[in-house]
Amino acid sequence: MICFGGSHAGAIEGAARVLKEDIHFVYVRSFPMPFVQANGCYRLHSTVVAEIERGRGPVFSVIGGNTHNVMGLVRHPTPFDFILPDQPELATDPKAEIIPYATIKAVLERRTQFAFDQLQALASRYRNCLFHVESPPPVRRRLILATPNRLTKQIEEHGLAPALLRYRLWRLHGTIIRSYCDKLGVPFIPVPPESIDKKGFLLAELTGNATHGNKKYGALVIARMKAAADDPSIRVRA
Repeated sequence: MICFGGSHAGAIEGAARVLKEDIHFVYVRSFPMPFVQANGCYRLHSTVVAEIERGRGPVFSVIGGNTHNVMGLVRHPTPFDFILPDQPELATDPKAEIIPYATIKAVLERRTQFAFDQLQALASRYRNCLFHVESPPPVRRRLILATPNRLTKQIEEHGLAPALLRYRLWRLHGTIIRSYCDKLGVPFIPVPPESIDKKGFLLAELTGNATHGNKKYGALVIARMKAAADDPSIRVRA
């Protein structure tokens, strides 16, 4: 298998080493120009194509996986919240301005537009063997505060966003990315259901840091990847 993307591939790579899985990892950050724009569309740079094709089997994308965290991990100076249409019973922040769902969705769609462009570039070349892996669930507050990360200073200054806002943004992010996959005909692999606690957060034993899973989480994802690759109902080019 081939895994292409950013930091979320780290948990999968760590698990692959332990499990001795034959997965070829290609990180976007390894290339000065991974995507090239022409005539309003993005395509993969030839150096990226060459690196991807050093591997064998289906391609699993983990790109664009932290936009919701960038938008809502740190408490906003002007606190905001919103309501998920399919979970209206969830409490909202009493100190926050309630923004219409459609408005939040439009903002997150704008911020994930490049993820769509990247997926489209991948799909244009690997459509018959491309999958996309959903971003990990949000992490519990105590685990974020206990683990230093690149946003620690901002969290110390502004505070951590409320748990349910972070959960809602993750859910909405998944909805948007799934819609991109549907539009492009790319199978979407949801997070392993056994990785989520009863409130929808990443289990403590599977948490790597504020925004990522660990090797144990990666192992669960690999199992989902292998199951998808072996599913005869999904056409895969070896």
